[in-house]
Amino acid sequence: MQISRFLRFWKPLAALAFFLLLHYLLSYIALSSFFSATIEAEFDHPDEIGLYYASSVSAFHELNSVRSEIFRAGIRERQELFFNDGVARKIRLDLGREAGQVKLYRLTLKSHYGSKRTFDHRQFHEAFAPGNGILSIDLKEDHVLISTEGNDPFVVLRGELKEDNNLLGIAMPLVYALAFFLLLSTFNISTFPAIADLREKTSSAGLHIGALDGIRGFAALVVLAEHTGVLKGIGSLGVWLFFALSGFLLSAPFIRQPSRAVSPGFMGAYLTRRLKRILPMYYAFLVLAMMMHGKTDEMVRHLLFLQGDGHLWTLPQEMFFYMVLPLVVAALYLLLRGRQLPSVIFLLVLTIVAHRYTSTEFIALYGYGKKLEPMLGNFLTGMMIAYLYHWLGENRYFLRLDRTFVRHFCSVTGLVLLLVLIVLSARLIPELKSFNALRHPGFYGFAAGLFILLVVLANNTLLSRVMSFTPLRAVGLVSFSFYLLHPTLITFIRAEARDFAGIHHLSGLPMFLLAGIATYCLAAFTYTYIERPFLKGPAKTQPQGGPAAGPTPA
Repeated sequence: MQISRFLRFWKPLAALAFFLLLHYLLSYIALSSFFSATIEAEFDHPDEIGLYYASSVSAFHELNSVRSEIFRAGIRERQELFFNDGVARKIRLDLGREAGQVKLYRLTLKSHYGSKRTFDHRQFHEAFAPGNGILSIDLKEDHVLISTEGNDPFVVLRGELKEDNNLLGIAMPLVYALAFFLLLSTFNISTFPAIADLREKTSSAGLHIGALDGIRGFAALVVLAEHTGVLKGIGSLGVWLFFALSGFLLSAPFIRQPSRAVSPGFMGAYLTRRLKRILPMYYAFLVLAMMMHGKTDEMVRHLLFLQGDGHLWTLPQEMFFYMVLPLVVAALYLLLRGRQLPSVIFLLVLTIVAHRYTSTEFIALYGYGKKLEPMLGNFLTGMMIAYLYHWLGENRYFLRLDRTFVRHFCSVTGLVLLLVLIVLSARLIPELKSFNALRHPGFYGFAAGLFILLVVLANNTLLSRVMSFTPLRAVGLVSFSFYLLHPTLITFIRAEARDFAGIHHLSGLPMFLLAGIATYCLAAFTYTYIERPFLKGPAKTQPQGGPAAGPTPA
């Protein structure tokens, strides 16, 4: 009954929450932001004034400060300091670097969102409290005389600054909240693509796509856990799962019909779909990111997959595999005519060779400011597992085994393997810290491939149900956007927590939950309106076998 009541009123409650959030945000980012301060003062010695500004709970910091030019001794001067619409709920005036006397006549703060705020000498005397290095503050006829001692004396505003503007503080949030409510009144979450696709998405290759989406979501959350400090070192496990999953899924259509490997039409459609899968969201993210940083040369290198800074290092890896896969499946068809067991052996040898002999001297991909070797071995592991999975599905000896026993054996083995991989990757055993996923990509790549095989063989078991858990699948569906966006959201949340809540170095589980929820909401939007429209098209032009493995994390 309580749940049904909540569902009945959730839209008005959401609109109310939206109003309160906007009111709170505008009170800070607009009504407490000022673009300049004009100070009229006179020193008895040459010196400068520094102005520090901060939100209600954050501490004063050198990054949020401006300094005047030098005031000449014995001369009444007026100077304007610009701080670019910084949030200034509280301010501090540093009255020079040396001891002496300063006369303050007037302080005026100007805002784009309200009338200017002026403190004459009487108002200044009442509003500001002495801080370190202040000997006395005396109210005179037309100024405040402040005597200082020591280095960096300062005075601090007693209260908080906030412009009274009902248009911005009340009316605008109300208008936006009403518009938000009207949007919600027409919104049906069951038909929203990021949710609806969880039901409608199927694999034409016949794979257990629900569990594979769950693996993708799990890998994305593993990367998030690394970057939010929940489990240090575990992010590489997510990377190898993504790479292996890409190889597993993208090879599926060539297993069923090996001749596709030499079909120009099909390979053209394959490459077109891969580009549609990666480029729209990746380019949208790049353009916005690089516009903010203003580095055109780096943007062009990223657009051409010649560079991958930060978490983007995996995108050149993924694109490199997209180019190599047609060569591998063509070789399998021409040499082995697509026979599955010989293909498994061939891919096993090729994977070992790739892990052992691939180096930056042979071919290098640029990321993290250095040359990186292609992680081709982990993609090939996924391909090998895909061929093995289909061979087992047609092998008469394997099919004679008790299916219930096989499924539950794979389930238990998969759960144990997953636990072992988490413990080792997160370096939870001090004696085995060196045996982690970053230092041993070959071992963890094989383990990731084996885990995928166990999941698809363990249909209708605990392992399958865990990997098919709806929240995991929901993250998996939007995982490419999730992966691209999550570092930006982490940075934004940490900055807001520091500036508006006074929480420094936010990390761990609270950061994981906040960043996870925020990133998923934004990723669901970008998946719906950026990624998905490019993937919709006539079915006959699209290669079969399901989508690629979502994000290619870092």
